[in-house]
Amino acid sequence: MKNESGIEDFVINLQNTAIRYGCIQSLDLLEQRSYQTITDAMMHKFSAYLPSSLLLSDNKDKQI
Repeated sequence: MKNESGIEDFVINLQNTAIRYGCIQSLDLLEQRSYQTITDAMMHKFSAYLPSSLLLSDNKDKQI
């Protein structure tokens, strides 16, 4: 994302079931809150395609 102002639109668009992909660059350059928002949205959308170990480690991190 080039700036954080587009994050809300990205998350809303990602919820669209017609969109079957997601790609983001420079996620590491975002503020922590924005990083987590994008990560959560992408994990939710693509959880059926991600390894369970990734999903389990993400949930473990959130409990801390």
